[in-house]
Amino acid sequence: MSRLPHANGVTWIFHDPATSYVRHMNVLNVHLVAQQQPNQGSAQVNLGNEMVLYQPPSNRVIQHVAQAALAAQPMATTSPQPASVALPIASPASQSTTSAGQHIDWASKIAEVMIDQFGLRPKQKNLVYRTPYPAAYDQLPLPHKYKLPDFTKFSGQGEVSTVEHINRFIMQCGEAAQNNTLKVCLFSMSLSGSAITWFTTLPANSIIFWANLEKQFHQFFYSGVHEMKLTDLTSLRQRNDESAAAFIQRFRDVKNRCFSLVLSDQQLAEVSFQGLLPHIKEKYASQEFYSISQMAHRMTGEIKPYDKKRSNF
Repeated sequence: MSRLPHANGVTWIFHDPATSYVRHMNVLNVHLVAQQQPNQGSAQVNLGNEMVLYQPPSNRVIQHVAQAALAAQPMATTSPQPASVALPIASPASQSTTSAGQHIDWASKIAEVMIDQFGLRPKQKNLVYRTPYPAAYDQLPLPHKYKLPDFTKFSGQGEVSTVEHINRFIMQCGEAAQNNTLKVCLFSMSLSGSAITWFTTLPANSIIFWANLEKQFHQFFYSGVHEMKLTDLTSLRQRNDESAAAFIQRFRDVKNRCFSLVLSDQQLAEVSFQGLLPHIKEKYASQEFYSISQMAHRMTGEIKPYDKKRSNF
């Protein structure tokens, strides 16, 4: 409870810390000067126009005014007051504590309001990237006069298999491929897109050996859709508008995607021979081929059937 004297009297301000409710009560005219009479127990009021000195009210008057204010209705109107009077009057200590004396974390309250009203969240701490392999690996020296190659990138989105990428990466490493630790350090240079994202999200110090990195790479990106089988080779057939050399090259491309297929060169030559057009097979039926390369060399001069027809005119 506090009071605010003004020209016409005193305004009493009652503040309830538990409910944060503020009540104003305006007491007009200057409080009575309690002049005790010898034979009377009550104070007399000076209603004249003469100037009197203000004297703080007694505790009994304060209690009476407080009881009257608490008994008033919450929606009771108050007398118009200056703008400064309408402001909530409370000390900093009363704002930071509740009626029970518990401290209020205003910073947390403000953060909750920002999140609820505006969807704003306080900035988080910056993440510090750590390589998935020990930091000491980066201190290993490269071979003498070694030049970093321009690695073919693997993004995980194309048709290149993980087996093909690993084999190409090792070949491009050159002399550095003899050191498995260097291969671990250089491998991220051959990744892009979602593949490099996968690499950077691996837990710190989770990769110690090259074999472990290769295994995780295959497990995450390998898909059996990219691998061809023997039935894919045996079903290949030379098209009418395709030369023998073009068919053999297409056969090689499919064979390179049969990662688990084990056939000798002569067996591969026999499979590819069966896919040739009938008139070509009839022409070379008496010959024996020991490899696809030998067959391609002998059939280099074979032209397309429609080109052969046009040459007759």
